[in-house]
Amino acid sequence: MLRDQCLYYFREFLVAISGDVSAYASRKKQLILPQIPLQFVKNIIREVTIIFKNEPNLLSIKAPVVVCGDLHGHILDLFRILKQCGSPEAKKFIFLGDIVDRGEFSVECIILIYIMKIVWPDNVSIIRGNHEFGYLCSQCGFLEQLLSSYGEPMLFQYFISSFNYNTSLCIHGGLSPSLQLLSQIKNLQRPVEDWEDDVLNGLVWSDPDVSGYCDEFSPSSRGTGYLYGQACVERFLRKNGLKYLIRGHECVQDGLRVTFNSVITVFSASNYCGVSNNDGAYILMKSDDTYDIKPLPALDYLLRSYVIFSKGKTENERPLVKISEPKSARIIQPKPLHSPMNNQSIKSPRVSFTKNKLPALPAHNRARN
Repeated sequence: MLRDQCLYYFREFLVAISGDVSAYASRKKQLILPQIPLQFVKNIIREVTIIFKNEPNLLSIKAPVVVCGDLHGHILDLFRILKQCGSPEAKKFIFLGDIVDRGEFSVECIILIYIMKIVWPDNVSIIRGNHEFGYLCSQCGFLEQLLSSYGEPMLFQYFISSFNYNTSLCIHGGLSPSLQLLSQIKNLQRPVEDWEDDVLNGLVWSDPDVSGYCDEFSPSSRGTGYLYGQACVERFLRKNGLKYLIRGHECVQDGLRVTFNSVITVFSASNYCGVSNNDGAYILMKSDDTYDIKPLPALDYLLRSYVIFSKGKTENERPLVKISEPKSARIIQPKPLHSPMNNQSIKSPRVSFTKNKLPALPAHNRARN
């Protein structure tokens, strides 16, 4: 059964998680990661897509819960969070998006989180960030890593199909002038292939204005999304009976920043791509009104070329559910952005795309525990 296979590979990851993460980062100890078979990756993508389809846009999750900011392929920071908090078997996790791109281990990060989502679907919630859109993560490292690891272009399309059905709870980016009520998020139509909708654009691209010059909304220097000020934040929280807006999207030096006493930015990737020397952090929400900040001191930046990928001793003994391959498949070409993108210390490239229909992942017989 697929869940049994997921548990097997989760335990393979646990071998690395239980090790000395700082020693891995400094290369004093060799990091060995499981080499995940292509067929299994296809299977978990399809299963997760089904789970996402059946979830509402807006999830209501009671504390305690662990809130993880952007990971961007920093698997050692994900390991530290799991090592400190334990597995989702007994604890709830929210990932605020931007799991992939830019870092060295985007493929392994998303696979591990998808494995946990399948094994503990009610305890793992995944929010879609701007880097889980095909026309961005095809340019910022995720596609390149997939091709290098598996050599199959269609695998990227299958991941994008799963992202298109992802959900929102906390916010990845922030607010927009069009977003007034949580019911607007509930009513967003999925699958979502772009950020043309103004509400969605704000959710994945906007940032709080830390300069203090803007009290409402102003254009963002990113070229899309908005800067939002204290007045519009207080109005949105008051209308919806909320106290905090928790979001990711920005690399902040200490891993966490509080703006307007109500907007909490959390960024979990430490030493972002080896250039920022920032600390990471995650949040432990203890109740609806209290939280603890859990720092992740900056690690040395580990390159993919320094890691051994092992098939494991028992992999060939474990049968995999076979998915029939599509008879024909067109590779989606990403479509043009309407404005340039940039992101503070690491800029996103201006890219151009054309839009095609995404082929569906073929069906297979599933068995659940």
